[in-house]
Amino acid sequence: MHYALAARGPIEDKPPDAPRRRSPWKRLGSLLALASALALGTTFVAASQPAYAVTAIDGAWTVVHGGTGQLSLNADGTYTSTCQVTPGYADAWCPASTGTFQYSTMSTASVTFTGADGSTISYRVSGLVSSPDTITSVFGSRTYSPLIMKKGSSFTCTDWNGTGTSFTQWGISPEVLYDAASNLLYATGSHELIGPKNIDTQVNLAETAPNYFQVGHCADFATPPAPSTIMGVTGVRDASTSLITSGHSLWVPQATVTIKDPTGTAVSGATVAGSFTDAGISGTCVTAADGTCTIGGGSAIGDSLPSSRFTTDNVTKAGMAWDGIHAAITVYDPNLPSPTPTPTPTPTPTPTPTPTPTPAPATHHIGNLDVVTSPFSSLKSWQPEVAATVLDSSGNAIAGATVSGTFTNHKGTLSCVTAANGTCTLGNFTFNRSTSSTVFTVTNVADASSTYMPAANTDPDGDSNGTTITVNR
Repeated sequence: MHYALAARGPIEDKPPDAPRRRSPWKRLGSLLALASALALGTTFVAASQPAYAVTAIDGAWTVVHGGTGQLSLNADGTYTSTCQVTPGYADAWCPASTGTFQYSTMSTASVTFTGADGSTISYRVSGLVSSPDTITSVFGSRTYSPLIMKKGSSFTCTDWNGTGTSFTQWGISPEVLYDAASNLLYATGSHELIGPKNIDTQVNLAETAPNYFQVGHCADFATPPAPSTIMGVTGVRDASTSLITSGHSLWVPQATVTIKDPTGTAVSGATVAGSFTDAGISGTCVTAADGTCTIGGGSAIGDSLPSSRFTTDNVTKAGMAWDGIHAAITVYDPNLPSPTPTPTPTPTPTPTPTPTPTPAPATHHIGNLDVVTSPFSSLKSWQPEVAATVLDSSGNAIAGATVSGTFTNHKGTLSCVTAANGTCTLGNFTFNRSTSSTVFTVTNVADASSTYMPAANTDPDGDSNGTTITVNR
């Protein structure tokens, strides 16, 4: 908004080119008027411009990720917020509890919240066709998991997906939990296993509650239709009738169908379509109050066709959905003796396979540290040496493991490879006699087939904690 200051002199009845003289008091008055106008104009320019909003931004917004709470954006440009940031989540941003907001469409549509505490935070308005009513924190965002708000007063499930390369902050991300001991990732909330922490691990997560993640997509956890909206065929019976015409025996194939919902309540007004395949007859009927209706009755056939297969083809009713299950029976000529029904064999249940337990990941640790320094090296120097033993989780020695460690007062990291008994020695350097002691610290134990568990390090002798040991001259 621009403000213009303008001034003009009093109108006098003189020609435009006539000389004009003003008395000193008139000149002083003009100067005072001009100064007053400038002061007023400066006040207008310095005053903060009023916040404003538009219909697309006004209303209730729900924080669906990175925090919890509601934001109410008012048409007068003020807002209130109950948003609380997820603890330990560096990328989440919440506006102050009260303040004003402004909506801008310059370059990128955004909304800026100016809190009553003086804080200012800007958010991008999505503008996407797929999610037009979404606001996400991108200004100052540091990771791939911003605070997200959606239009409305209720939580909406949000899909998240990525790999180890796009979600670079696995360890602090609210989407997943990282177990450093096993190097495995789990979905926050459901604790479902995602996989190892590496660049090839792919994950699709559904945020089914604020900051509660499950493996899959939102569609996998959608609320199914209410039971009353589903209907299906719960029974079909033979309702065929006989017809004697001019001494000839004829019969009319018919079937009575029963439609109910999952609660067992009869469904009236449903249109059922079915066909008698062997007789080449099809038809429809509409269920009565008890949920039943009879299909057929329009064509008579001779005794040359003693039976026909009947199948329900479709069931329709406004506001309800058919479960899609086709029911079928065989109907018979009632003029003939009733056939002996063939017993339906009882199916042999398929045994449920016993799930194979997932083996725990193989781990190893330091099982013993011992000082093996020679009691006498020379009169002027000595060589510290430490023997390290590597064991697996069952206490068995591991051969071929690389033990790395450091000695205080000695630069660099030393390493050795364990023998068949799981032990190797580190040292092979010299201190002068002025150094009376040194502390050895295990920094890593690498093995191709298992994971190092430093928390399990131990020493049965009690002369170390399995990770550090003091070596005296």
